[in-house]
Amino acid sequence: MGVGSGSPVRTAIGWGIQRMKNWIALVATTLVFSPVSFAEESNQPYIDLLKQTMPPEKNVAPAAESGEPDPYIQSIRKKQEAQPGWVEDPSQNYTDRLRESDPKRGQNESSEGYSDGIRSRLEPKPPGGAIEAVMQNRSELQQKRLGDIHHAFGFRVSASRTFSITGETGSANGNFSDYYKTGYTPELSFFWEYQPFHSEWFGNFGLIGSGTVSYAMGKGRFPSAVAGSLANPFGGSDFTLDSRTNLRFITIPVSVGLIYRFNLPRIIRPYAMVAPTLTAYGEYRDDNKGSKTGYSTGILFSGGINLEVDRLFKELAWDLYADYGIKKFYLTIDYSKLTTASGLISFDRSVVSLGMTYEY
Repeated sequence: MGVGSGSPVRTAIGWGIQRMKNWIALVATTLVFSPVSFAEESNQPYIDLLKQTMPPEKNVAPAAESGEPDPYIQSIRKKQEAQPGWVEDPSQNYTDRLRESDPKRGQNESSEGYSDGIRSRLEPKPPGGAIEAVMQNRSELQQKRLGDIHHAFGFRVSASRTFSITGETGSANGNFSDYYKTGYTPELSFFWEYQPFHSEWFGNFGLIGSGTVSYAMGKGRFPSAVAGSLANPFGGSDFTLDSRTNLRFITIPVSVGLIYRFNLPRIIRPYAMVAPTLTAYGEYRDDNKGSKTGYSTGILFSGGINLEVDRLFKELAWDLYADYGIKKFYLTIDYSKLTTASGLISFDRSVVSLGMTYEY
C-alpha cells in the first residue's frame, strides 16, 4: 500500500498531530487563567489566613480623600459642635475656633516659642562656662575626683621648737648653748606615706618615711679658767672668749614608722605616728680644722590634725587633680617629740610645725 498524499495513513497522522496541538493549547489556557495559578500565588499566606479568620471591621471611618480633613479631627469637630453655645464663625479657620474653646486658653500662652519659654525658666548660664563655675565654687555641681587614695606626701616648717643637745660626759668642753645660738632657726621636714588601707569612714593606716633638716650657727670659743673673757696683755679691755671661727651644726633625723589617720570627722582629721629615728649630724668650721660627724638613734612620736581645705579652693583643687592626680589636700598642724636612745650626742627636742599634706 503506498503512502501518497491522499492515503489513509497520511490522513491519520495529520489528524493525530492536530489533536495533540489542541490538548497543548487547552493545558496552557488552564494554567494561565486558573484561580490557583502559580503566577498569582500570594507571598504572605500566613497574613492572608489571619485576615480570613478576623471578624469584619466596624465603625471604621473611610480613608480621607485628597483635600478632606483628617477623620480624627472631624470627630473632635462634631463633639465641639454638639456642645451648647457653639457658634461657627466662617471668618475663622477650624484651628482658631478650637483654640478659643480651650478652657485653659491664656494660662500658658507666651509671645515666645516653646523652647524659648523653657530656656527663660532655666537658671542663667554662668559666665565662663559650667566647668569654670564649678572650679570657682559658683555652682551647685560637685567635683568628682575618681580613683582610690593610697599615697600621701607633704612638708612642714617649724613654728617653734625647744631642744637639748648634749655630749657624753667628758666629750665636750662646754654646753651646746655656749657655742651656738639657741634662738629660732627653721626646720624643714618632708614625708611620704603609703596607705594600703584607706577609708573615709574608718580612717587609714600607713607606712611613713620622713626626713628633717635642721641647722644652727655659732662661733668657736677659747678655753679659759676665767669665765667670760681673756686678759689683754697689752692693757685695755679684756678679750672675749669668742674666736673668729664660724661653726655650723647640721642635723638630719630620718624616720620610718607607722601612722594612723582618723577620717570620720571629715574636715578635721587627727593622726598619730610613731617611728624609730636615726639622726645624722655634722659640725663644720671655716678654719680648716676639720669637721666632726656621727649619728644617734632614738624614737619619734608625732601627732596633729589635718584640716581639709580643698573644699575652700575648688579651682586649685581641680588643677592639682587634673595635672598631678591629687585628690585631697590639707593644712597640717603637727607636734613631734624626739628622744635619743643611743649615741655620743643626745638630741631631745620638741617641735610645733605647720605644713601641707596631699593625698593621691
